[in-house]
Amino acid sequence: MPNIFKRIAIVATSATFVLGIATPAIAAADNQVDISGNGASSINTVTVDTSCTTVIDQSNKTKVETSVNINQNSGNNQASKNTGGDVSITTGDNDAAISVMVGGSSNSADVNPCCCSKTSDTSISKNGESSINSTNLSSTNLLVETQTNYKKVKTKVKVKQNTGKNKTNKNTNSTGNTVSVETGGNTGGVGVSVTGDTNSL
Repeated sequence: MPNIFKRIAIVATSATFVLGIATPAIAAADNQVDISGNGASSINTVTVDTSCTTVIDQSNKTKVETSVNINQNSGNNQASKNTGGDVSITTGDNDAAISVMVGGSSNSADVNPCCCSKTSDTSISKNGESSINSTNLSSTNLLVETQTNYKKVKTKVKVKQNTGKNKTNKNTNSTGNTVSVETGGNTGGVGVSVTGDTNSL
């Protein structure tokens, strides 16, 4: 039973700086963008694009084929050509009980909805007169989940039971003697249980 788990994390971060008269002092961390200490009339732009993609693909495939053949025979007995005395045939019982159980497969995944840090703390301060300062922040999180279960169960049961075809022929009996045939019973039971698959995220 295959159990396929794929987790792909893609993190892309880019920063573009358009500079004017002076060179900007920029400190970038996982959660902080700081534009400060730049000269007058400077143009300072910070663009941060953060993308995170998580792909989960889980698949279960179960194929079960069961074939059961049961042949029970307590018949085909003979008590023939006896002279004198009682003649009897007693056959036993035929009992057959068949149980087929197919369990279900399961998928389970503990998923963090975001696989990357977000740059969300922005600071613009202490820049010169007439400076133009801007930040462009973009964060994209994509979670794709696919779960598939396939189950095929085929069960074939064949039961053949026989307690008959018993013969008492050509017996020579005295008065009061008996000839008897007593056959046993045939009982059979078939049970098939299939449990469904489960998915959880």
